[in-house]
Amino acid sequence: MNKVLVTGATGFVGFNLVKYLINKQCKVFALVRPTSKVNELVRNDVEIINFDGNINSLINSLYSIKPDIVFHLASAVITEHTPNQVVDLVNSNILFPTILVEAMVSAGAQNFVNIGTIQQHYRHDLQEYIPVNLYGATKQAFIDILKYYIQAYKLRVITLKISYIYGPGDTKKNLLNLLKESHLYGTEIALSPGEQMIDLVYISDVVRAIYMAGMRLLELEDIIYEEYSVDTKQPIKVRDLVKLYEEIAGVKLNIKIGAKPYRKREVFIPWNMGKWLPDWEPQISLRQGLKKFIESYTKQEEDVVNGL
Repeated sequence: MNKVLVTGATGFVGFNLVKYLINKQCKVFALVRPTSKVNELVRNDVEIINFDGNINSLINSLYSIKPDIVFHLASAVITEHTPNQVVDLVNSNILFPTILVEAMVSAGAQNFVNIGTIQQHYRHDLQEYIPVNLYGATKQAFIDILKYYIQAYKLRVITLKISYIYGPGDTKKNLLNLLKESHLYGTEIALSPGEQMIDLVYISDVVRAIYMAGMRLLELEDIIYEEYSVDTKQPIKVRDLVKLYEEIAGVKLNIKIGAKPYRKREVFIPWNMGKWLPDWEPQISLRQGLKKFIESYTKQEEDVVNGL
């Protein structure tokens, strides 16, 4: 793997993937919107390609780059949408990636790693597509579009359906960051009764899976389309996760279990019918990952206190 193009490089997973690729001596090109802020840590090691919506400009960029792999990570992750967010979901998760693969095939680029989600599956015990939410539906819609490019243009694709990603540096408002907020500031956090289970996979395991999917496309020329899941297959109840977090952090958090109702279409057992990439398995246990996560922000607080 020499030259790679990454979308979503400014996000949590994308930033970590870019660092990983640079360590693997890859030449990394990041496709970003003109308004995106590129992390200073990778700015000097990544060539930025600004995308303003002009497909012809994108075709020219791809033709010039000739990437060995395109890693598509950019997406709008909105698990409970409002009417005003529908356009963003469709534009980000369907329109933009369709423009991207159209530009790829026009420029002769062939290998595509696509990021899906386990939220394409409401039922944990069925392979079939039953979306949890509109976000999952848009991800599936793009896969259906990909099948046209696979059949008509011999595009080669691996889709990774990823579970709940966590790790240091994630700034999204999610469960672990709510627990972090309660830990640092004593904030009262209202949660549901917590009987639903989630499958948490650590960021380094996710990044390694994405890289391995790219290598698989390069090493096995007979691949047309494959799907794999990136998860641990060891889900935990939310209420038990809170207890484990408190145990590792050595504190009692200000968490009100049962203060909120469950979400619409709450998933109580996450989808577990996907298979892992050959030779991939999670290396970081939940206990290890939570310890790393907690240490990452408690050390920052100590550095601030010490004036570092």
